[in-house]
Amino acid sequence: MYSYHDDRNQRFSFVPLTTQEPLSEWGASRHDCSGSDWSIWDGSLSYDWYFVDQNAKDMYISSAADLYGFTSLVVNGWNFNGKTVHLTRDINLAGIEWTPIGNREHMFHGSFNGEGHSIIGLLITQKNDFQGLFGVVQGGSIGNFSVKGSVSGDDHVGGVVGWFAEGHLYDIYSEVTLTTATDQYEGGIAGQNFDGKIEFCANHGMVGGGEDTELAGGIAGETNAGSVIYGCYNDGFIYSSNDDFVGGISGANNGGLVACCINNGKVQGDDHVGGILSVSYCLACYNGGYVLGDEECGAITGDTAGELNWCRALAWTNPYLNGTHDSNNAEWIGAADVIRCLCRASGRVSAQACPAEKAGRKDPLCCPVDAGAQRCPYPDHNVRLL
Repeated sequence: MYSYHDDRNQRFSFVPLTTQEPLSEWGASRHDCSGSDWSIWDGSLSYDWYFVDQNAKDMYISSAADLYGFTSLVVNGWNFNGKTVHLTRDINLAGIEWTPIGNREHMFHGSFNGEGHSIIGLLITQKNDFQGLFGVVQGGSIGNFSVKGSVSGDDHVGGVVGWFAEGHLYDIYSEVTLTTATDQYEGGIAGQNFDGKIEFCANHGMVGGGEDTELAGGIAGETNAGSVIYGCYNDGFIYSSNDDFVGGISGANNGGLVACCINNGKVQGDDHVGGILSVSYCLACYNGGYVLGDEECGAITGDTAGELNWCRALAWTNPYLNGTHDSNNAEWIGAADVIRCLCRASGRVSAQACPAEKAGRKDPLCCPVDAGAQRCPYPDHNVRLL
């Protein structure tokens, strides 16, 4: 599968296992939380960066104190609508209790560009709602950074954003562990994705932690009808010990588009448990992680009457592709199929091609569709199954 994203000039493909780029590099362009120029937080805050020019469209944060000053401004009513905040340095929050950027009363409406930097040492232990590096975000865009730490909460808990609406999350790598989340809407990137787009993000942190953790997913806890999750990757352990709607990519999909995503993490819950989604349909996704549950449990989805076109799963991940026991156009594959390029992913390789295509023929494994270019229902994307 090749896909081309016009406005980011990013191309990716399923390629053979012999490709040097590891599977973990699928999703975000950052593949770890390393840094070289750290600002270590001591709990202080600074507003100097903001008052240099309050009317500027672009503002620049260069220290941990600046970042906490940013938090303080947002939760006190500065929504940054129409502004972009740029991170110019790697930040170590040093395990000091963090206050999320934005809350229900004062949302963040601007954009944040991490400029490829890392934020580590994130710690939230308060069992409140809307927890994450960002708490509540509406509109704008957030992306281009990596984050690592530990976050607890009640509902709407995310490694990056607790509640996210009508904006764009892109190119984010997360190693945030969501611990002892006790209610619903827990996601490695966003607790809830409401009419937003999440693209090219990767989660490597555990999501879950309580008996009542419902709607838990590697990328988002829930995705609604106006939302998109595209080109994302998870290999974190996603679980609820005694609750429902748990998925490797999204806890539930209520009519949104989930496409071209990969899960390699173990997924465990009670009912409605899936390697990609707990319920509903998805497109061109792959699961290689164990899926364990009680009822409505499947390698791709726990329960759907919708199509699972071009979705694939390793045969040992669960007895069923769809928990309803109908395949809905999804297919099993084996290790040999992965080696032959059907479900090996790379986020940055553009020169690789299917061996069958190189040989001038169509292989029934690598080329399940004869029609060539298949139009993805997501604008600006063409998905071609080799």
